[in-house]
This record gives sequence, structure tokens and C-alpha cells, in this order.
Amino acid sequence: NTTVVSNIAGTNGGAFDNHFYHSYTNADAVYVENGVFTTNEAINGGAVYNRGAESAKDADSDAKKSQVASIEFKDTSFTGNIASSLGGAIYNETGAKVFLSGTNTFTGNTANGVANDIYNLGTLTIASGTTTIDGGITGDGVLDIKSGATLDAGSAIVEQSAINVDGILKTYALNAQQGINISGD
Repeated sequence: NTTVVSNIAGTNGGAFDNHFYHSYTNADAVYVENGVFTTNEAINGGAVYNRGAESAKDADSDAKKSQVASIEFKDTSFTGNIASSLGGAIYNETGAKVFLSGTNTFTGNTANGVANDIYNLGTLTIASGTTTIDGGITGDGVLDIKSGATLDAGSAIVEQSAINVDGILKTYALNAQQGINISGD
């Protein structure tokens, strides 16, 4: 159980800035269950900033190995978090991974004064359960909705370079000024 309320960061991640790296072959991640992130503030990632991939020297040799920052949130709520730039609740860098499982809710988060829950440049996976957003997901990352998982986006914008849906994506109809392009094999 983690509760972080009204934290303010001068740069990234109002609640925390994740620098916990692991190798691509090791699936360990920062794990938060029954978390509550409310009214935190930062420039990027009002509540959480997740660092991207980096190369690091292997402890047993001089070889460099790719590492990636990963976070899993289970049964967690993000409410009223504010980023002055990008990622109202979460900012996920290129190469980084965020997993959502169980019941997660994103409500009233903003980035640069506009409704936004997650700014994703890496991989965002809805792994299981139901994740509900009201501020949207933006960025040029990849969104994966796994079999048995649901993303309830309501009328929020979901914009990614790729959206893979094996589970359920719930959204409202689009108005005449917006379009939807779904392609697959």
C-alpha cells in the first residue's frame, strides 16, 4: 500500500522518478499495489516519471547490456495530478515499460492545463483487469491491451504510434471532426 498526496517535484515525477533499471531478460519491475497518487505536481509526470532504456556495464565483464525501467501498478488510483508540461499522472520515456493490472483509475489529471493521464513514448501494457481513464493517453509509444484486460477510455483521446488490442477497448463514438483508423493483418 502506497499513498502519496500533494508532493511537488521541481522537475520530473511528483511522487517518484523511477531510475530502477533491469535487463531486458529479467522481468523485475518496481511494483505498486493498492496505490493512491493524489494532487502531486511536476514538470513531467505529475505523479510518476519512468526513465527509458539505457546501456550499462555488465558487472561480470566490460560488455554493455541494455537495461530498461519498468513499473507495474495494480489496483491503483491517480487523481488530480498535475504536470506543467507532459504526462498528467504518468510520463513513460522511450524504451521504458508501464504495466497496469487489476483495477486502476485515472481521474482529473492534467498536463499543461489539459486533461491527460499518461504520456507514453515507451510501452504501456494493460495486462489484466480494468483500467479506466478520463484524461487520455498521448505520445508516440505502443499501447498493448492483453487478452482478458479492458481499457475503458470513455470519451478520452487515446493516441499512440501503435495500439494492439487482444482484450477490450471501450470508447464512445467520435464526432464529425475526428476519425478513427484501425488496421490489422
